[in-house]
Amino acid sequence: NESIQFFQEKYLEAENKLLRQADARKSELLRQIDTFEEEFNRISSNLRNDSDVLKKEILLGFKEFHSTLEVAKEDAKEKTIQGIVSLKEEFDLELSKLHSERSALIRQDLEVVRQSIETLDKQISTRIKDVDSYLGDLQAALESSAGDLVAQVEEKIDLLSGTVDEEVRKIDQRFENLSRYWEEELGNIRLNAQDQMGRLQEKLGDVHIEGKGLLEEFKNEYSIQKDKIEEFVSRYKSNFQKEGDLVSDRLGESLRHIKEEGNEILQTLRVEFSGTIDKMEQIVKKNEKVLEIHAEKIKNNVESSLENSSRDAERVLDRLRDSAEVFFEKQEEKISRLNETIDSKISKQLTSLMDKGQLQLGQLEDRISKYILDVKKNLEESLKKFPQR
Repeated sequence: NESIQFFQEKYLEAENKLLRQADARKSELLRQIDTFEEEFNRISSNLRNDSDVLKKEILLGFKEFHSTLEVAKEDAKEKTIQGIVSLKEEFDLELSKLHSERSALIRQDLEVVRQSIETLDKQISTRIKDVDSYLGDLQAALESSAGDLVAQVEEKIDLLSGTVDEEVRKIDQRFENLSRYWEEELGNIRLNAQDQMGRLQEKLGDVHIEGKGLLEEFKNEYSIQKDKIEEFVSRYKSNFQKEGDLVSDRLGESLRHIKEEGNEILQTLRVEFSGTIDKMEQIVKKNEKVLEIHAEKIKNNVESSLENSSRDAERVLDRLRDSAEVFFEKQEEKISRLNETIDSKISKQLTSLMDKGQLQLGQLEDRISKYILDVKKNLEESLKKFPQR
């Protein structure tokens, strides 16, 4: 019993000792936890401060980057505008130079064309004078030959005119004779009628019945004389028509002979001067061919000049287009390099900031991990010191 009591006492002492040690260890752990909490709060505060500083640095870096980007943008814009202006000036200079060269060449070509036209005009004037002289000689020869023909024709026309005048004179004479005879017959008829009417008036004063008979007799006599006059007039008209037809036939025959002789004369003239007309036509055709050849040459020269001008303009435009493409490619390369530089700066700044933040976070994590390990190790060591029940 004493051993048990002794053991119990020892056990109680040991238990009290362990409890005191546990309380002390607990107080130590609580103190360490408070210390850890204070350290954690301090580290968190430092981390927040560092984060604010890092944020400010990042914002400042972004502002600097933005200002740098704006400056680079304005610089690139100004360089691009200057390049475009210089390219435009170069284009205007090339175009003015090409225009002056083309204008000089065109003026030279126009001067050559003008001289060719003047030469051609002189040649044509000379040929026209030669043709006019030849035509004058030909006209003189034709007038000389035609004068004889006209004299012959006039002689025949005068002869025919005399014949016609004679026939007309004869017809007029016959018409005058007929008119005179007709007037005489009408005068006789009028006198007879007046005489008979006088006798009738005398007889009418005596006997009315005799007057009727005489009146009837007068009517019969008047009808007979009227028929005679109409027969005479119709016979005269028929004779006059026949004579007129004969004269017309003779005149038509004479005119046909004159026309045939004139056609023969004209045919002779055509035969005589056909060679001359052919020569004149050949000269005219030759002049036309010469004019066509000169006109074709002038046309070809002008077209060739225009084609050369067009090709030169296309070459200048191609050179300007190539220069513009090279210029814009260089500008694109500069902008690309600028963008790459800006990107690399941004990447470096971000990397630096991230590395700095990661370093601080890593240090904080290492410190926290180390502190936790220390606390864990201390707890394990403290627990190992207590004997197992």
